[in-house]
Amino acid sequence: VVYDRLIKFVTLNYLPLCNSLETCLAVKLKEDFATCLVKILHKQRVIKDFLCDIIMSEIGQLDNDHLMFRGNSLATKSMEAYIKLVSSDYLHK
Repeated sequence: VVYDRLIKFVTLNYLPLCNSLETCLAVKLKEDFATCLVKILHKQRVIKDFLCDIIMSEIGQLDNDHLMFRGNSLATKSMEAYIKLVSSDYLHK
């Protein structure tokens, strides 16, 4: 209940939020931020939309297609966080 407004804001504004913070965050902070976003948006059941939107946004900004998913972007860090999140139960079993 305390975080409902924050969760709603993040759920509705994740792309502008990511675009605003992308250039401001250091690599470790991008990883931490992406991990938090993925957990929140997975719980809100909008993770697929988030990942599609952030990846397509990154693709639209690339000058060289060979650099796709090779950088330390929020899109890359979000994909890594999501893979870790969904695969952790599988790996523990």
